[in-house]
Amino acid sequence: MRSATASRLRQVFNHLGNLIISILLAVLVWIVSVQEANPNIEKLYTTPLQIVAQHQPAGLLVYGESARVARVTLSGPQTAWDVLTPDRLAVTVDLSEQAPGSLELPVRVTIADRALRVVKVEPTLITLKMEPLTEKRVPVNVSVVGEPALGYAAAAIALQPNTVMLRGPASLVQQVLAAGGQVSIQEARLSISQTLSLTPRNADGQVVSIVTLAPSTTLASVPINQLGGFRDLAVKIDLRDNAATGYLIASVSVYPQIATVFGSPTTLDALPGFIATEPVSVTNATQDIEERLRLSLPSGVSMLGDPFVQVSVKIRAIESSIKVQRPPQTQGLLSSLLARLSPGVVDVIVSGPVPRLDALRAEDVVVALNLLNLEVGTHQIAPEVSVPNGLMVVSVNPATVQVIIGEVITPTVTITSTGVITSGLPLTSTSLITTGLPITLTSPRLTPTPKK
Repeated sequence: MRSATASRLRQVFNHLGNLIISILLAVLVWIVSVQEANPNIEKLYTTPLQIVAQHQPAGLLVYGESARVARVTLSGPQTAWDVLTPDRLAVTVDLSEQAPGSLELPVRVTIADRALRVVKVEPTLITLKMEPLTEKRVPVNVSVVGEPALGYAAAAIALQPNTVMLRGPASLVQQVLAAGGQVSIQEARLSISQTLSLTPRNADGQVVSIVTLAPSTTLASVPINQLGGFRDLAVKIDLRDNAATGYLIASVSVYPQIATVFGSPTTLDALPGFIATEPVSVTNATQDIEERLRLSLPSGVSMLGDPFVQVSVKIRAIESSIKVQRPPQTQGLLSSLLARLSPGVVDVIVSGPVPRLDALRAEDVVVALNLLNLEVGTHQIAPEVSVPNGLMVVSVNPATVQVIIGEVITPTVTITSTGVITSGLPLTSTSLITTGLPITLTSPRLTPTPKK
């Protein structure tokens, strides 16, 4: 009895063992199949992620971070990678319970999808500074650089506003003594009013970063006044004669445009509003003129500075246009083909300087039709026109030329007994009979009549 029971128990245990092994094998096969269908992938997430400071204490400012973004390497199934977007990843540093000062904090990564895990984050640590946020008012200090024109003097600068509010980390705010800017009065003859951008500066004049200014600009005004016994006069060029026929004076300029003279107030008041240069001749000129000329100073008047000015006269040819009629020339046509053009002559409008147009010959204008690689048939081809340097093609009329391309056919003419000449070849739209080609005359053989 006991042996029978023991035998049945052994059979049960044997079956149970086989069942467990079968289940384990089935689970293993399932895992392998899932891995093959949805493999696990480990790789770097290509998008850099912003590092966000969390739980920042009120009244404190964070700056000077050693890194602003992190690169994250993740591992997980392909299906999780397929739906992964940057908003499902969070890279943070925790500022809770941190005292002000220089800090070194670990970088943490949180993933919304639990199927993914973080393998590596770079950097693992970042350094930053956390300080109390401070404000203070500082004066505006604008430096005036340069000198006004001769005979002028600059008055004291006026600023609006002349103080601004500074805001930033306490240690940096303490370094700032003023909000600095710069305005130039070099060669100024009129009062200057200019809006300037301001920067926070320390005792050495160096810019202090991180801190901000409110407002960040100021309106700087510098009065410029002319000294007594001085007067500004416009420089007038004494231009004589005219350019050559077919040319014109395109522009005339002088530098400087204003000359400052000095003398007695009575003499200066009697002067006109200009001072002339020595004469400059453009007689028959065909090229630009560049000359350094002396100013013609009236009696009792002296020049403040250099009494010479630089005069520039630009000479340009007068431009016009003409019409040239030219037959197009074909290019690139196979020797076995023939082209018929319609129209046979095109109008070309050419523009340019009159002297060049006067010297232009008709054969200088080349009209070409590119027929390279064209086959038998009818085509519309845009002409390519070349003209001498210095001239320009304004238009071509018509814009395209009809080109009928056909095969070259040499007809054979037959004289019949009745005296009728026949070619024996049909003419089609793709068959063009050549002109001037040799013609073969073929007459029928005549059979003589026997004598009686």
